[in-house]
Amino acid sequence: MKALRGAIGVSWLRVAASLDFATAFQKGFFPFVPGGLIKAAIAGLLMPLLWRLARARAA
Repeated sequence: MKALRGAIGVSWLRVAASLDFATAFQKGFFPFVPGGLIKAAIAGLLMPLLWRLARARAA
C-alpha cells in the first residue's frame, strides 16, 4: 500500500513540478526512507514486548 502511495506521489510530483522521473524520485521518495526504516525498527522492537504485556494482562 505504501509503495502504491509512493508511486502515485512521485508521479504527481513529476507532472506538477515538471521534473524527470529520477529527480522526482530523488526529491519525493528518498527523503522519506530513513523515517520509514526508523518506524519499522521501532515497531519491530516494541511489538514482541507489547504482545507479552497483552498476554500477561489477559491471563
